[in-house]
Amino acid sequence: MKASPRKEGLGVVIPVHFPSDVEPELIGRVLEETLHGQEAFCPHSQCLMVVDQGTRADAVLTQAPASSPLSRVGRDRLERNRGKAGSVCRGIRRLLRNNDLRWIVSRDCDGDHLLDDLPRFLRLAGELESHHPLFAIFGARSSYAKSMGWVRQEWEKLTNRLFLDCTAYLAATRGQVLDRRYWNRWPLDLQCGYRLYSRQAALLAVQGLEELPDDPEVYTFANEMLPFLDLSLAGGSVGQVPCTSRTGQLFSNYASFDMAARYGRFLAYVAERHEIPADSLHKLVDGRLFASHLFWSDQRQQVLRFRSLLCPQAPDPIPPRHV
Repeated sequence: MKASPRKEGLGVVIPVHFPSDVEPELIGRVLEETLHGQEAFCPHSQCLMVVDQGTRADAVLTQAPASSPLSRVGRDRLERNRGKAGSVCRGIRRLLRNNDLRWIVSRDCDGDHLLDDLPRFLRLAGELESHHPLFAIFGARSSYAKSMGWVRQEWEKLTNRLFLDCTAYLAATRGQVLDRRYWNRWPLDLQCGYRLYSRQAALLAVQGLEELPDDPEVYTFANEMLPFLDLSLAGGSVGQVPCTSRTGQLFSNYASFDMAARYGRFLAYVAERHEIPADSLHKLVDGRLFASHLFWSDQRQQVLRFRSLLCPQAPDPIPPRHV
């Protein structure tokens, strides 16, 4: 049976990375769950898993039996780890060789992104495509805390809102406004890895990500956030649809990260790249800092360290005395 035009026009990239202590049996089971039902949306040849060479996950994919869906999807191997951004770039570049692909979906490998949610992405993509060829659709999680805990939830909220402020500021300096028409009333979830790009938006995303310095403290959080900025400044549109998220994570590659350093270095890179004046950046940062629950918790010193990376010359913050 011939695949439908929608199936033929869709490509999927799945960056594959697991903490080093995760057993191969669990890796194989989770990856098979991730792929279960994928053929309903695109041919196996248009679904690509990108893995770091020499890892346990690489061995699991290489040794997958012929009966496993892991043996039927496309596979690419990176000689060295450049974070999720490097894997997604490699996957999108390879998928773009197929000139028939209209849309490219990025999904995580940990079983958190369910294929049940993909029809909502495809439905909105069909609507947006009729208006503009340059668009992306982001998944919106109903809860951060249930899957990641309170501290990481608050870091994501703080950095999402600050990044959105920076993007709106940069758009305004160009005489533009952000297109919020398709956000569907939710706060924009900038750090959900489940998303769909139009072909033009996928190309724009990888061009920006490929310019990142080879520095984990810069590229760790760039994969989801930077394409939104580049797409917005290019006049593109972003849509958003609800997606399911696991209650509690089986494992996390972010558990040991220094959030203050990695978010701070990434956002400092963005500010430098786009030449945001120090005084403007200072006001944007402090405006969000004092509104964040992190600042008023035992995370204050971490938040101030984050601030110092973005605004090293700014005077000490003066928070409001009454709330």
